[in-house]
Amino acid sequence: MKVYVQYDSEGTIHSLLFGDAPSGGGFGVVPKPGTFVAEVDGVEIPPGDSVMDSMRQILQTHEVARPFPRCTLKRRQVADTKR
Repeated sequence: MKVYVQYDSEGTIHSLLFGDAPSGGGFGVVPKPGTFVAEVDGVEIPPGDSVMDSMRQILQTHEVARPFPRCTLKRRQVADTKR
């Protein structure tokens, strides 16, 4: 099962999206202005538990750990075109 989270720059979760897609399939998410979407790693639903109850519990007790990833820019490698 794939789980995606829609969150803001403070790490507040606005929604969880989850589903099983057939091989080669998927689904897309269009975030509201000011929010972001990321795939969540490590979400496990215990056997016998309701998926909806588990997702509600996650929404009530979790936030995004690194809400806004930082990155570093570097110069591109330019191929030598003089021969």
